[in-house]
Amino acid sequence: MADEISERHREELESFARLRMQRLTYEECARRLRVSARTLKRWALEPAYAQIWSDLKQYWRDSAQGRVAEAGELAIATLIDLMTGPKTSALVRYYAAKAIGDWAGIGTEAAAKVQDDRDELNEIYRLLAKRPPQVNVQLPPGTLIATPSSTPGEPTAQVLAVRPSPDVLIGEAREA
Repeated sequence: MADEISERHREELESFARLRMQRLTYEECARRLRVSARTLKRWALEPAYAQIWSDLKQYWRDSAQGRVAEAGELAIATLIDLMTGPKTSALVRYYAAKAIGDWAGIGTEAAAKVQDDRDELNEIYRLLAKRPPQVNVQLPPGTLIATPSSTPGEPTAQVLAVRPSPDVLIGEAREA
């Protein structure tokens, strides 16, 4: 099969991929592998190299996650020691407890909600600042508010609002 490569060539490709992951140039890799940079550029185009590169990246990601998890456990243990230490100041204990809470996600939802509320309030304030001022007046039931009409031939007053008394049903307006 054309896709199969020799074990020796696979090892060469793996060595090349490892050197490239260390961010070495083609020339530096060529010196270490004792081949030409042109050969390495040809190798980099092979499907086997692409697969080896992908496998190595995944392996390094997985091992990095393991190392980060171990470091996280050590960090939490250190924070717990600081938080519970008898000679630790109150301020250090507070920040250690806060760091553990932040790491565990405790309290972040409430802080995010407060920020969301602030954003919404700021938007409301911005919109209200653009509106013209309005005056709301509470009138007793049965009060009629009218303004003089400026159009000739119209009634002498134009009704703006009527607050009916509670015993009046609201229906169609009728002319008398």
